[in-house]
Amino acid sequence: MGSARPPKTVFTDSDLDQLEWALDAVITALEARSGRIEEATKAHLRSQLFVLACNGMTDPEKLRDHLLMSFGRATEAPFPPKPKPEGRRPNR
Repeated sequence: MGSARPPKTVFTDSDLDQLEWALDAVITALEARSGRIEEATKAHLRSQLFVLACNGMTDPEKLRDHLLMSFGRATEAPFPPKPKPEGRRPNR
């Protein structure tokens, strides 16, 4: 079953201000944790923010918290790296 509310496609100035606040808060928190954030990462966060907002998440604090949690999960390595296979000799 889908949501009864259609996706949001138009944002007011107030909506955009709240989204900007949420994005700025996420970037500030991430930069405090790990230094400068690349533009590609900021663009990805912005895209994720609009996906959430279009799907009905409007509370800027919830948006901030959701992005921070999802970013943390995306950057954590759940398993140690696989060991590289022992050096194989090329066929001669």
